[in-house]
This record gives sequence, structure tokens and C-alpha cells, in this order.
Amino acid sequence: MRVQRALPILLLLTACATVKREEFQSLKGSHDVLRQRHETLQAETDKLKIDLSTTRERLDNALRANADAKENLLNAGAQAARLEGRIEELAQSDEEGRRQLDIQRANLEVQIQELDKQLKELSVKMNDLASKPPPPPPPTVPVPADKSAHFAALERANDLRDWAAVRILASEYAGRYPTDDKLDGVYFYRGNAEAALGQHPTAIGEYSKVMKSGAKSLYLTRALLALGESYAAVGNCADAKTALGMVEKQRGRSEAVSRDAKAALAKLGAKCK
Repeated sequence: MRVQRALPILLLLTACATVKREEFQSLKGSHDVLRQRHETLQAETDKLKIDLSTTRERLDNALRANADAKENLLNAGAQAARLEGRIEELAQSDEEGRRQLDIQRANLEVQIQELDKQLKELSVKMNDLASKPPPPPPPTVPVPADKSAHFAALERANDLRDWAAVRILASEYAGRYPTDDKLDGVYFYRGNAEAALGQHPTAIGEYSKVMKSGAKSLYLTRALLALGESYAAVGNCADAKTALGMVEKQRGRSEAVSRDAKAALAKLGAKCK
């Protein structure tokens, strides 16, 4: 009786266990499918993470490269600005150089024209000289060996107004006897020759040497008169008046020279107003 009562319960439990086993198998299968899907998703997630990391790394590299490129671009812009400024400076410098070159070229052309003019003038003078006969050789003047005869020949040449002979005899005497007490006369005669030949600046130098001999010189008064006349000849009125005025102080030596000095002063006064 108990066995009969327990049998339905056992069957029921068996049926339940079978159902549970089937549900378990079904759940296990679902679980396996879910786990497999999870593993697949995990693998895909890991791959996506790797791809994301790679993409991020590429992006970072791109950003750095872009930053470097931007910096390079800025540097290139700055360098281009500097080059542009340098080009402008060079252009201005070149413009100034061309302007200076034009000025120098103009000055050079003026100088060339002046040289051409001088060359033409020189060519004309050379042609004139070539067409003229050569000047005669200087006269041969005998120079006495004796000192007294030498000085006498110099005086005679001065009296005869043989100025070429005076030049030669005076220069020879001064060279032979550089400390002689008659050198003041030699300078006076040589000054006369230079003045007569129109070389008044040289004559002034010779007459001035006579003045260095002082009041003892027998030629002082005549040398002062001649000095004043040579100063007047070169247009130096002030020194001419001074020299001729000093003749007045030498009046006692030669009245004739004093009269000549007065006449020269009067003539000078009319010339140098």
C-alpha cells in the first residue's frame, strides 16, 4: 500500500528530474553560446583596443608632425621675411651704387674732356715748337782766371747790358769765391740781368741778398731802388713802397739814386692807388 502511494511521487520526481536535466542542458548550451559570444566580443574588443591605440599613436604622430610643420612654416615665414628685407636692402644699396657710379662716370667724362683739351693744346704747342727753328746756343763767355779781372769783366758786361754774359760771369764768380767781400756786387749785377730779362721774382731774391750785407755795401742804395721797381713789376705795391721809401734814408750816398727813387715812388703812387 505504501509502495503504491510512493510510486506516483517517485514518478513525479523522476519526471521533474528529467525536466530539470533538460533545462540544465538547455541552460548549459545557452551558457556556452553566451560564453563563446563573450569570448568573440572580448577578442573583438581587444582588437578594437589595439586599433584604437594604433590610431591614437598615428594621431599623436600626425599632431606632432603638424606641430613641427607649423613651426617649420613659421620659421620659413620668418626666414622669408628676413630674405625679403635683405633683398630690399640690397636693392637700395644697388640703387645707391648705381647713383655713385653715374656720378663717378660723369666726373670721369669731365676729366677726360679736360685731358683731351689739354692734349690738343699741348699738341698745338708741340707743332708750333716743331715749326720754329731751334734757339741758338748760349753764347760762350770767356771767364778770366784772375779774380780781379773776373769782377771787372762782370762790371763791363753789366755796363754793356750783356745780360747773358752777366748771368754766366756772376754765377761763376759766386761759385769760385763764395766768401768774397764783393759778392754783394755780384748779386746786384745778377739781379739787374734777371730784371732786364723779365725774371723779377728771381731779381727780387738777388737784390734781397745785397740787403743782407747791410749799410756797408756800396750797392745797397741802387739795390733798394731796383728792388722797389721789381716789386712794382710783380704788383706788390706795399713792399715796393717800403723799398723805395728806404732809399730816402740813403740819400747822402747818391742824389741821383734818390731822385730816381722819388720818380719811381710817384710812378708807383699813380699805379697803386
